[in-house]
Amino acid sequence: MRYGVAGMAASLTGWTATAAEPDVFVVSQIVDMSAQQQDVSRDFVAGSKAAWQTLNIKGGIRGKKIQHVVTETDGSTTAVKNAWNAALADPRCIAISGCVGSTVSEQLSALQMSSAKGKTLPIIAPWLHSPPDKASREGVFDIFAGQHQQIEFAVRSLAIMGVPRVVSIFSSALYEQQSRSQVEKAASATRIAVDYVPAAKLSQGGYKYQPDVPVVLFLGGTLELHEFIKQMAMPAGRQCYVIALADVNLQVLAQMSKIPSQISVVATQVVPPVTSGTAVVREYRDALSRLFDEEPTPQGLAGFIAAKFTESTIARSAQPWSRSSLLATLRKQEDSDLGGFNVLFEKGTRISQYVTQTVIARDGRVLR
Repeated sequence: MRYGVAGMAASLTGWTATAAEPDVFVVSQIVDMSAQQQDVSRDFVAGSKAAWQTLNIKGGIRGKKIQHVVTETDGSTTAVKNAWNAALADPRCIAISGCVGSTVSEQLSALQMSSAKGKTLPIIAPWLHSPPDKASREGVFDIFAGQHQQIEFAVRSLAIMGVPRVVSIFSSALYEQQSRSQVEKAASATRIAVDYVPAAKLSQGGYKYQPDVPVVLFLGGTLELHEFIKQMAMPAGRQCYVIALADVNLQVLAQMSKIPSQISVVATQVVPPVTSGTAVVREYRDALSRLFDEEPTPQGLAGFIAAKFTESTIARSAQPWSRSSLLATLRKQEDSDLGGFNVLFEKGTRISQYVTQTVIARDGRVLR
């Protein structure tokens, strides 16, 4: 059973500390619950909540429980800034973990850069598809493959299959601005020819896309992809493959409407398949089945992994825990094995960039 935004607000808000609980450690999660993003954010936060609740049920870290506080925003600059300022002003808050989606993560990275020197609030494991620039990396510790790695993986996979040409579709001007150069670079490296349908053309009323090329690289979210598929005018006997990124929730897409048999949808994922036997996947599925009436999703698993990485960082940090002790631990850049999801470093650079793909079957099931 899936719940709406109101249900999320009620079920995922952290409890409030009292004067009798002075030794409270808060991990904040700032999320974008706008219409275009909420399908990803909802599952991501549910996965994070499952991890933190499981941890606290087991007694916390070194006997201390962690207060997981979720702040929902509409993704606007004002709302994200207010959420950031609230977390920054709370002396109990030692980190922001698993902020989602990518626009919120980018805004938080920029706000962190403008904070007073020496008062850095670490941002851990964000859903950050456009990684922060070098100047802002000091306090941002991402563990997931970014948008450009996903694009490279998708295009390289097509090249291996012998695909000579693709059409790149941008669902919005923002996606076009963020992604076009990345698509061009990946296509050039693999010698795949690329045609482009700009966001302005896609947004025209009554526009119908008739694929001349059988492979489409779609840059956008779940709702935008749903609308695009409805606009596709498929000639009889023609098959089209639509390749999307991890910003598309395939489970939600399959629930929204039946995908025509002539269209196959594939999406990159930055976590192991939720059907795999990896230890962290088994742990996620077990926690989800015990705590929520929810189906496992890649986005939920990503939220679970983000929380687990933050938990392991706190556990390795010197007490009393603080922002500075967590930063000191993170800056050591120690390799982490989160039950099969590895975060690896070499000479000060994260070298682990896990990317795979999943596909929707004709009966609506999401396959590896």
